[in-house]
Amino acid sequence: MKDKLYTTNDGITVIYSPVKNITGVQFELSFAAGALNDPAGKAGLAHFCEHILMGCGTKRFTREEKNKQMGKYQYINAFTSNYVLRMVISATNDDIAEAVDTMTESFDGLNLTQQGRRTSGACGW
Repeated sequence: MKDKLYTTNDGITVIYSPVKNITGVQFELSFAAGALNDPAGKAGLAHFCEHILMGCGTKRFTREEKNKQMGKYQYINAFTSNYVLRMVISATNDDIAEAVDTMTESFDGLNLTQQGRRTSGACGW
């Protein structure tokens, strides 16, 4: 099976790499928003955004609920390099739709109110 590379109408690049007899899926979201893209005088902004996306609650989940939900998947992580901000999730085939939905909520329903960031840690500024 060959990898396929395509771009969606809204500019998202997708790499599809099928593998026989695999019971799980890994997906990554990468943004050209690494440390070297931080505006002058705002060093650390990309890394801060990583923590906001991963650590804050959403309209649907409190921060604690989101962390519990994300803890169900096989692997979840995010990192910021000089060139990209990347989020990685691995889940079983049965959980992948829910994992994608949870991550989508991090972008579409991010809750930056005091309630959404009320505990210390990644989103507790």
